[in-house]
Amino acid sequence: MKNKKYILFAVLVLLSIGKLLQERQKTLAPKKETKVMVKEVKTEDIQEVQEDEEPDETENTATIKEPEVKQVAYSERPVQRVKFDPNHLAEEACPQLKPFEKEDIQEEEELATNIHFVKEGYVYRLRIFIEDSANGGYRKLTYYKEDQEGFPQQIQIPSEDSVNPSDEIIDRYMAGGKIVSESADRRIKLKDGRVMTYSEVDGRYIKLTSEQDKCNFEL
Repeated sequence: MKNKKYILFAVLVLLSIGKLLQERQKTLAPKKETKVMVKEVKTEDIQEVQEDEEPDETENTATIKEPEVKQVAYSERPVQRVKFDPNHLAEEACPQLKPFEKEDIQEEEELATNIHFVKEGYVYRLRIFIEDSANGGYRKLTYYKEDQEGFPQQIQIPSEDSVNPSDEIIDRYMAGGKIVSESADRRIKLKDGRVMTYSEVDGRYIKLTSEQDKCNFEL
């Protein structure tokens, strides 16, 4: 009887030990790892997203170009920069002016021309005009350079250039420059004996005088 009690006691002890070992094994068992999937993002994809979020503003922006100033040599420029239309002036300001056509002009004389041009960042002026002398009138060329305040300062040039200058001489002074403004005073004589003078600035008429037609138009 005594032996049976010892055996039963031993079995209970073994069962208790087994249960403790199972619980300890659960406690010490490694935890299951949770995997996190990280998607690789390429640099190209980031750039595409940035382009979608921030559209290029320059696509809808118009490019503004500065107006170009045409370079024209003095010898290549027309004697008259615009078509002389006295009939238009007659309708506007001198209704008493008798109309005439270009073929009715017998003589044409350039009394004065003023040319403003830019060269190397500075503004220069050329003036060609009729100078009176004891031996009669002659064409004279004067040369100026504007100061910082815009006032012309005369530059002395050789007399062989200033007296009756040829187109080639005038071209030499204007070489490398761009014309920004031009004005002129001219005198014409018609075949019917009438004489008139007119002035224009950058192709726009500002004055017309004809004593025979009793016309004196001026803006």
